[in-house]
Amino acid sequence: MSAAYPFPPLFLVALLDGLWSLFLVGAGAFLFFGFWNFATVLIHELGHALPALMFTDGEVKVLVGADNTEEAKFKINLGRLKLYFIPLFSPVNAGLCMHGKVDKFYQNFIILVGGVSFTLTTAIVFALLVFNNSPSDFWKFSAYFFLALSAWQFVNNLYPSTFRLPGGKTAGTDGYLLCKLFQVQYGDEGLKKAHELYARGDLKKTADFLMYWEKGNKIRLALYDFARRVCLEAKRYELLLVLTDNYIDGRPERLKPDRYMDLATAYLQLGKYENALSCCEKVMYAQPMNTAALNKTGIIYYAANNKTAAEHVFKKVMKIGGANDETYLYIGLLRFNKTDPTEAEEWFQKAVSHDPNDANMCYFIAETYHNNGCIVKAYEWLCRAEAHGIEKSEPEFPALKNIITKRYEYRNDKQT
Repeated sequence: MSAAYPFPPLFLVALLDGLWSLFLVGAGAFLFFGFWNFATVLIHELGHALPALMFTDGEVKVLVGADNTEEAKFKINLGRLKLYFIPLFSPVNAGLCMHGKVDKFYQNFIILVGGVSFTLTTAIVFALLVFNNSPSDFWKFSAYFFLALSAWQFVNNLYPSTFRLPGGKTAGTDGYLLCKLFQVQYGDEGLKKAHELYARGDLKKTADFLMYWEKGNKIRLALYDFARRVCLEAKRYELLLVLTDNYIDGRPERLKPDRYMDLATAYLQLGKYENALSCCEKVMYAQPMNTAALNKTGIIYYAANNKTAAEHVFKKVMKIGGANDETYLYIGLLRFNKTDPTEAEEWFQKAVSHDPNDANMCYFIAETYHNNGCIVKAYEWLCRAEAHGIEKSEPEFPALKNIITKRYEYRNDKQT
């Protein structure tokens, strides 16, 4: 005698029902946490942005869940205030407020403390409104959660530390930036003087002062970190190496990965490729997935005329998803070297797709075409570079413009 079993079996129905309930609870918890986490970060960045709008004249950009404007899924234009964000499934669990230069100490201080202050104040006001109006348990739980998340953010953001964004970029917490601000205001005389010169926009005098100051003084951390930026902007690479020797004072462990990256740039520009590669290796030893260091390695190999090694490195970068504009640029250069200008142009276009206003990138591409005899393309890219203000950062632009323009006009005259 055979028994008849219902289809589907009851235990399977119960299992599926339980899994479905578990899924709904998990999805609800994910969306609940995701919403409040996004709201907390957005409010925090608005706390920076609002005083920045008061103290600066240009645009103020707020990024939430993305480390550049092109990654953002949603963009809101509110006059001078621009919002860029990824609400959920973001690769970057952080926010960023970008604004123009602020010279006065109290203005910088208000902008920096505005983030945590605005978030915590908003959470307290929200909680008071909820509790005074006696709504449902859901809203009470939301108020408690928002308060707890804001309190955690308050502590976490005021603790001085740095963190790494996707692609290897390093960012600092509000506490870290506040420490830097107080070091400038109340730190050693050299740092204060260098900041004053830099605030006036005199890059050369700032670098000259750093060279003078280094000869009779110990370079401390705050001054060294500021000097790195100045030396790279002023293209004073030898000075950066001198300041580094003074700073580490025989203790190379004082150099963190981001400082090694700047040294790699300096060595690359000076043509010391082995030293540059050594700096990148130190970064990748400490941070194996630092794609910025891997990209820099490929660029160094390319500059050292080791095209095979460069191509291998860039393929690895593409494979692990760490490609950036420079990756596309150098892949384009490699394709150009393989006499494939059509594919090279596609990569060049991709290199400027994220930032069409990148004058330096356009100028570099124009130089590449000019050096390879492609005058029409060189002229097109040079015009793009000029339109985006390359003459402000590239002193050799007028000479190259004169050469390319004459060759372009001669070519047109010859064809007519």
